[in-house]
Amino acid sequence: NTMARIGLHRDLHRGPTISLNFHDFIEKRDYVGALAVLDFDGGAITSEAEQKLWRAYCLFQLGQYERARETYSDLLSGETNDVPEDIGLYLACVYFILGRYRDSEEVALSVEGGDPELKNRILLHVACKNDDETKVAKYRQDLTTSIEDQISAAAVEFSFRRRYQESDNICKTIL
Repeated sequence: NTMARIGLHRDLHRGPTISLNFHDFIEKRDYVGALAVLDFDGGAITSEAEQKLWRAYCLFQLGQYERARETYSDLLSGETNDVPEDIGLYLACVYFILGRYRDSEEVALSVEGGDPELKNRILLHVACKNDDETKVAKYRQDLTTSIEDQISAAAVEFSFRRRYQESDNICKTIL
């Protein structure tokens, strides 16, 4: 029934209640709702580091890049050991969006481990923004056949090299 689908339940003694499942909000891309659940009860996530990681993710998705940067920086400077290796790469993404390309490159290069494909994509796009053809060629060569890498390749061909047909061809192979 409809009320069960939206999480509305009726307790005969207490009246209607709403169940707040953090992951349901994330699945629906309702990042405001997900942040509200995190603020209310932590979203049933027991690790403080994981709560901060999700908070930063939601903030990034909502376009609150400075707050996401602060949260990722806080995670990196924290004393906890249970943060993923990719945190530095996420911070590099935030710096990139903020137009801080030098910071983005420095942070990405400093990350040991983590997702090498994400790291390469970040460095590729920074090289494009810095108009560095040598680095663009290097990082472009290291792209894989993953969808994310191919979208990056299409973006480079379209916006940096102005090879519109090549970009179009790459996109057609993805679809």
